[in-house]
Amino acid sequence: MNSNYVPRRRLTSNLSNLQQPVLFVLVGLCLSSTVSAQQDAAKPDPNEPKAAANSGNAVRGIVQVEGTLEGMHRDRLKIKDKDGKEVFAVLTPASKMEYKGTADAKFLRPGFMVRFKAGIDVQKGVVVSPISEIEVFRPSTSRRMLPEERQLQTSGVYPVEADEKDKPVNPRQGAQQIAAGTNRQFMVVGQLQVIQAQKIRVVAGNRPLIVDLKPDTKVSVAAGDAVYCLPGDKVLLTGIRNPGQALVQVETLEIEAAKPLGSNPAAANKAAPGANPPANGNQRNGSGTRRKLP
Repeated sequence: MNSNYVPRRRLTSNLSNLQQPVLFVLVGLCLSSTVSAQQDAAKPDPNEPKAAANSGNAVRGIVQVEGTLEGMHRDRLKIKDKDGKEVFAVLTPASKMEYKGTADAKFLRPGFMVRFKAGIDVQKGVVVSPISEIEVFRPSTSRRMLPEERQLQTSGVYPVEADEKDKPVNPRQGAQQIAAGTNRQFMVVGQLQVIQAQKIRVVAGNRPLIVDLKPDTKVSVAAGDAVYCLPGDKVLLTGIRNPGQALVQVETLEIEAAKPLGSNPAAANKAAPGANPPANGNQRNGSGTRRKLP
């Protein structure tokens, strides 16, 4: 019998054992080259333009603008910011707007809604001294107001400091029964009906009052709309800009008059009750009269 003879089964087993390490090496090399190729593919190509940041994940942005009003048409505004850039904005039903300004006494017109503090003799029902300040305002259309805010929008005579003898407001009568007293201070809210020199007649609720103005009486103006706005007024705006849009949706808008309104007759004429209805659409427009006052 040949001594070099190797059984067939044993030779086959040995060959299998030799093939296993070789296969593992080949598989490992293939996996390594695949991972390397994937990593190279994931690296950005320097020759390709960079994609916009957060592509596909654009969000609405908060915008704050401080500048001057250049123009306004209906609900659209054109503003120039501090850097001289133009910003276009739009008012929505949810926008909250506040206008503040000053005016010359010549700005006053019959039919305007006004409010002021005055000393009133309750027994006689007369204003006892000239007033030094008066504010022209346009009634707000907002339904969400604090009682104090609503009072300043509602025609009537309200004590600045309540007296223990005052009776609470009767909603049916729409007026408060005021205890008798002399020179008590009241907030008067009413409609301006007559203007004559330094005298005015105001109807506050169901109370007609004749009031003397001081020669240097200060006139301020407040509104929740854009009736009094003029180019050059100061603007402070907060709003939202949607991705890809240049137009800003106004959330809050504060406008301060650059000049006293009395210096521009056009502003008073366009805001006169006969030319433009009040903001709330419910306030009665009185044309007023120029009859003589005592």
